[in-house]
Amino acid sequence: MKTVVITGGEAGRRLDKYLMKYMGGAPKPLIYKWLRKKSFRVNGVNATGNEVLIGGDILNLYLSEDTIEKFVSEKNVKISHKPLDIVYEDVNLLVLNKPAGILTHPASASDGDTLINRALGYMADNGAYDPNGAGTFKPVTCGRLDRNTSGAVTVAKNLQASQAVSEAVRDGRADRIYLAVVRGTVDTAGRLENYFFKDAKTNTSVVTGAETRQKIVTGYGPVRAAGGFSLVKVQIFTGKPHQIRLQLKHADLPVLGDPKYGDAELNRWLYDKTGVKNQLLHAWKLKYYVPDGFLSYINGVEFTAKPPENFIKTCNFLNLTPKDGF
Repeated sequence: MKTVVITGGEAGRRLDKYLMKYMGGAPKPLIYKWLRKKSFRVNGVNATGNEVLIGGDILNLYLSEDTIEKFVSEKNVKISHKPLDIVYEDVNLLVLNKPAGILTHPASASDGDTLINRALGYMADNGAYDPNGAGTFKPVTCGRLDRNTSGAVTVAKNLQASQAVSEAVRDGRADRIYLAVVRGTVDTAGRLENYFFKDAKTNTSVVTGAETRQKIVTGYGPVRAAGGFSLVKVQIFTGKPHQIRLQLKHADLPVLGDPKYGDAELNRWLYDKTGVKNQLLHAWKLKYYVPDGFLSYINGVEFTAKPPENFIKTCNFLNLTPKDGF
């Protein structure tokens, strides 16, 4: 027999789903066979599998040690101890200001220094996460930013927080506001609605007229304009790969510094003048509308991530810095 104490991070997960993660090497039919044979107890009571776990529950597995060892998922958690720019933190959430140049989460097994791995290292250091613990939930980012886009990213420390944030985003109850420096003069607000297709081989997206494709919707408005350039505020209403960069390019407002969708000649000029070599796109503000439930205490709270130095430097150079600053 083995005893597992359910952590707070697992709260809200059904027992059968927990077992499938905890004993990831076991086929699903075998998990349900063990449940029928009363091989598991929660707090001393025979389990059926549909119990919703809470932190502190005692799970007993009446299986041989060899069987448990054979099927328990081997953990291979990579963590990084590089510093974080923390915008907000509580027991459930961590809002981070991601620097340009790192991935949000690993794209391959060799990716060690990513934003989520830095967050895991930070939480491991302060005792909020145990990489070697028995829990099956690993803190996750709620959304992602491209490698060379900076700004606010939310990390859920437990399952209930992950579910609440993901539900808010899915249901359109989240404001995701970006800042972008673009070529062109923007003096009125606009709304961009297109259909797009992503080419996985080239990792590029294109606007298409085919309404059978996925729809992308982005709103934008002026912050400041000067000399044929503009600082714009952008809000996304869908969340598809490269959405902002692609739609602004299609509207003849390419993001400065963007190597994939931008103006190559202008980018070279900008690099010579400022040293900027990544797209000047920054996830500036996050707000979730959760009037009730697990995260109701952050309902309508605005989280703001300050733009990086190269973004501010370029705005100063182009005379685009807002009167009240960033």
